[in-house]
Amino acid sequence: MPLSLLNRVADRQAALSFVADTLKSRLNKARTACLTLTIVAAIAAATAAGLTATTYRPYLAGFATATLAVATFLTQRVLSRHSISLHVKARAASEALKRDAYLYATYAGPYRHPGTRDASLIDFLERINQFSEPLSRYEREPPTKGGSPRNWLDINDYTAQRLCKAIQYYSRRATEMATLSRPLHGAELVLAGAATAITAVAATTDRGIFDFAAATAALTTMGTALAAHLQAARYDEQIAGYRATANRLADQLARFRASSTAPAVADVAETVEEIIAAETKSWQSLWAE
Repeated sequence: MPLSLLNRVADRQAALSFVADTLKSRLNKARTACLTLTIVAAIAAATAAGLTATTYRPYLAGFATATLAVATFLTQRVLSRHSISLHVKARAASEALKRDAYLYATYAGPYRHPGTRDASLIDFLERINQFSEPLSRYEREPPTKGGSPRNWLDINDYTAQRLCKAIQYYSRRATEMATLSRPLHGAELVLAGAATAITAVAATTDRGIFDFAAATAALTTMGTALAAHLQAARYDEQIAGYRATANRLADQLARFRASSTAPAVADVAETVEEIIAAETKSWQSLWAE
């Protein structure tokens, strides 16, 4: 029964994690598409406004309007609050199952007592299943076995499978997000500077065949779109959260290894899972805004 119960929890966690990954990928693709469409529409609209000849204006203006309409559609249908809440719900359920599976596998937290631990985990699994019912339409056969344990863990197993991997994960994710956000912040700054420079140039030159003052609006719109994309993706906040969590976990690992006596696996698991749970709650609150 105990190992079959762990396998049941691990299978459910893998399924919910795959749902969360699928929904996240969908949101990321939609955000990138909206950013691209907004920039293209801004360029087309600025070009139409800047041309002194009227031949191509209606076509460019129509293209800009249609492009913005597609971006608005994606925002309302794919990037809605409901879509984001589904992703948060899936990830929260997956992480909750993983956390309790590790506590159960180490006889920690609410699973210390041999007489009640199985019933407690079954009750928790039932609550998660009820919580995740709205996600059933998105469930597919997961390609992996997930990240939950399927066997009992001693201190070495838990440190290797959970603690060290968590440190690596949060450190890697912080680095990946910093790599993504850095050029976007740089581009936002460059666009703001370019808009200022073009405004100054346009004020001192003749219009000719193109009014460069119109480009100011396009550059401003593009900069605003980049800022909105950065805010929507929560890059800066998640970088700080992931790095802080990685540091806290690394500090705990150093403390455990420096101890003169081998710590009990249950005590280690409770401390580590509390840190990870705090990051998960912070992440949920961030996306619930």
